[in-house]
Amino acid sequence: NLNFSYSIENAFDEIYSLDWSYTGSYLAVGANQSANKEVIVYKYEDDILQEKDSVDLVNDVEIMRWHPTKLILAAAGNDLVDPGGTDEDIVIYELLNDSLIRKNGQNLFTPGPPGVQMFEWSPACTDDYNYVALSKQAAFYVGYINSSWVYSTADDIGKSFSGNINSLSWSSGGDYFVVGLNNGIVSVCEY
Repeated sequence: NLNFSYSIENAFDEIYSLDWSYTGSYLAVGANQSANKEVIVYKYEDDILQEKDSVDLVNDVEIMRWHPTKLILAAAGNDLVDPGGTDEDIVIYELLNDSLIRKNGQNLFTPGPPGVQMFEWSPACTDDYNYVALSKQAAFYVGYINSSWVYSTADDIGKSFSGNINSLSWSSGGDYFVVGLNNGIVSVCEY
């Protein structure tokens, strides 16, 4: 039985990504908004979504992903260009006292469209190694974001597929991931 409990109307021009925190209390929104808030975090309590913080980035945030065990949020897209910074595909924030604190930002791919198209934290994250899978078109990478929130290529596995990646997902234990390609191929890989 589906019950409609709450709605935000006319708040965004376009929504690209939604993700609940592991606690189930916070909702992250990646959007295109005339008010120039591309990263928005709401807290859901007493059946109401209350905006807690937002960040203005130059380009739209197409992917929002909460860490599986921490209030760490990854925002990804194409040359997000953090105000006062450089072109960045991924920006990492920590939610602390209902405020987004910028931890790091990186440009992982050659600048220009389309930028990071997929980003997923592995369920096998630890305090020191936060494994991630990410892609841009047919290029696929599995690596980790260290405790300083910097993507490291030390354990990076780069792979190219025969088509562009439309979807990716980790297994519940983080041992495998699967990618779905625009040519109808599904590939399961062991990590």
